[in-house]
Amino acid sequence: MDENRLKSIVLKLTQLGYRVTPDAFDIIRGIDPSVLEDNLDRIRDMARDGWITKEVLEKMIGGSRSDRVEVSVSTTTMQQVIESRVEIVRDPYREVEKGVTIQHFYKLFVDRFDKLSKLIRMHSGWNTATSIEAALKARQGEDVKVIGMVMEKKITKRYIGILLEDLDSTVKVIVPFDDPELKAKGEQILVDQVIGVAGVRGRMDTIIAKEIVFPDIPPRKPRKADEEVYAALISDLHVGSKLFLRDRFEKFIRWIKGDVYIEGLDRIRSKLKYIVVAGDIVDGVGIYPNQERELEIKDTYGQYDAALRMIKEIPSSIEIVIIPGNHDATDKTQPQPPPMKYVKDYIDGCENIHIVGNPVWVKIHGIEILVYHGRSLDSVIASIPGFSANRVDEAMEVLIRARHLTPIYNDSSPITPTSIDTLIIDEIPDIFHAGHVHIEKQRYYKGVLIVNSGAWQAQTSYQKLNGITPTPAIIPIIDLSRLSVKLVDFS
Repeated sequence: MDENRLKSIVLKLTQLGYRVTPDAFDIIRGIDPSVLEDNLDRIRDMARDGWITKEVLEKMIGGSRSDRVEVSVSTTTMQQVIESRVEIVRDPYREVEKGVTIQHFYKLFVDRFDKLSKLIRMHSGWNTATSIEAALKARQGEDVKVIGMVMEKKITKRYIGILLEDLDSTVKVIVPFDDPELKAKGEQILVDQVIGVAGVRGRMDTIIAKEIVFPDIPPRKPRKADEEVYAALISDLHVGSKLFLRDRFEKFIRWIKGDVYIEGLDRIRSKLKYIVVAGDIVDGVGIYPNQERELEIKDTYGQYDAALRMIKEIPSSIEIVIIPGNHDATDKTQPQPPPMKYVKDYIDGCENIHIVGNPVWVKIHGIEILVYHGRSLDSVIASIPGFSANRVDEAMEVLIRARHLTPIYNDSSPITPTSIDTLIIDEIPDIFHAGHVHIEKQRYYKGVLIVNSGAWQAQTSYQKLNGITPTPAIIPIIDLSRLSVKLVDFS
């Protein structure tokens, strides 16, 4: 059947409130269009429960089971009615220079300071901020306003001490505990973060803070898709691990293909057009001590073979965007390139599978998503009093306020030194999607939908030791026309 006429007929049926099962869809493709169009009223009369099934169509054309071509698995589903729109807006690993020198470390932080300082100066009243050197020339008790990078942070019983540096000078900032709101802001300051401090000149080259400003984002109205269409956000498959929940992930794929029915979700399934994977599709090899004891598949090629064979079961009408994580077989410094050595042979010819770097800015159906694996979230959570893995959505909000994906420069979240800081959140996304922590959480912040998409791995020994209870196989599915979240539990 002509694809355009097929889409027109199926769209007409769905607009009338009818749903087409996958096996019926394959029969539709083999029926003469004029016969189908002439019998639409008859089809609707027979589909009294709202489902157009294979049996309904066979009855309509007077055929029998033996007259029809049997299809074992349907890979052509209703998703083809919706035209895909995918654009890789920015893939920062491509901006990384070759030949790193010590100068690149210096240039990286200068670039970070310059760009984030400009964002702070855009806040009302902050274009008058001076250098630290000028502030230290002020008289004791005089109001001052400076912008700097945090070199050190210490929390005492009475205050938070911050060592702040700009391009020329340093100053100690005292954040007193007598203002609860100021104390809460001070506790969320991160080392290597760029902040603004307004206060008074204190004794012995100090500033007593009265106000703290982060680069942050302004309140905004997010973009929304111009039609009802859905995206599933997933991460952390960890294929190759003995704890990979294969049965649940395969159930997810079977649901997409229409082989598993979940009450109330068929409309979403029929309009699911995108899957975005935020890293760690495999468990990797040699990632941590004694990992081999917990591996079902003990070689890297075998893990990617198993992972991509499953992923390729997803109908080609669905666009899939995949970034790497710290368990994937690629560079561990950020931004990470994709593990093309292991995946290239599998995705050749698969135009719907886009394997890109970490992080990536991608636009789907007009909605811009910042996808980041989330390795820096460990450091953020460890740095803020009261934070835990269960507050990962708040930790992601901290990154947005910092306007940086990896504000803390350390060994647990390494950054590739380049002359430009590629991890600055310069463009404000509509959705910020991460993984890594294995706990599904979501929240809205100033018009940005924040989503951590959980995992497909059962609780590990490390998680048990650290009191982390993962939420595997619970999938956030986003209605891109409303930016609303529907959680689907495949356990």
